[in-house]
Amino acid sequence: IKWSVYCDALPISRKKVVVSKYLFALICILTVTVGISLSIFIRMKMDGEVDVKELFTIVSLLLSVALVSPGFMLPFVFKYSVEKARMVYYVTVGVVCAVSAMLSFDVSIPDVPVYIALVIAVVLFALSCFISVKLYENRDL
Repeated sequence: IKWSVYCDALPISRKKVVVSKYLFALICILTVTVGISLSIFIRMKMDGEVDVKELFTIVSLLLSVALVSPGFMLPFVFKYSVEKARMVYYVTVGVVCAVSAMLSFDVSIPDVPVYIALVIAVVLFALSCFISVKLYENRDL
């Protein structure tokens, strides 16, 4: 809460504070994705053949998964503060682990094209940003 009070004293709107967090998350995600993509490309080149379709699939899935965490967590951070949102993080990690354990059994998962998963992840990330702006603008400090 102290950080939020400090931010309110600055000549910057709450919307810009929220958008800056999302931009920072996006920059970090893109930086890591580029690094991983380069390493995968180099590995493919060393093995003799670069499979562009496989590289696109891996990068698309990587981006899709990477956008989910901040897209899910940041609205809770702006609604309740970092300390209280940490509990949501722990519950989320537990649920993800439980779902992963359940999916490790013989369960059929629908085959969704990776570009659709990427589009859905980007839309949900943008929607999350919009929700966070509204939550933070309406929050009493």
